[in-house]
Amino acid sequence: MYTIVTASQKGGSGKTTLSGHLAVAACQAGAGEIALIDTDPQGSLAAWWNVRQAPTPHFVKAAMADLEEVLTGLHQAGIKIAVIDTPPAITNPYPRSYRMPTWCWCPPGPVRTTCGRWVRRWTLPSVTASL
Repeated sequence: MYTIVTASQKGGSGKTTLSGHLAVAACQAGAGEIALIDTDPQGSLAAWWNVRQAPTPHFVKAAMADLEEVLTGLHQAGIKIAVIDTPPAITNPYPRSYRMPTWCWCPPGPVRTTCGRWVRRWTLPSVTASL
């Protein structure tokens, strides 16, 4: 099972949006069973998923302390990719499964350009390119 983590110590950097889009893109690309894991107590990803009409990706709400056990269960259930949305200001100790993801994206958040518009500094590579 591939594990994708979006992490940043800053709130509002785009972790939740990136997590949701990665999981949906993987589903649409036919990458297999995809799980979206919300570890942020704020629950923005859960709110987005509850409004969404599609049954996939699968959604799991989990505490950081339970993440390793949750990932083991998802792997045993046949999940191919787990996308983990993390809360800001995560402190140690990190669960082993969080320290060693297959991919980890750290969106820095928006930056102001010289013309005064806000843009994102990261680009989104294809999730399924290396599957």
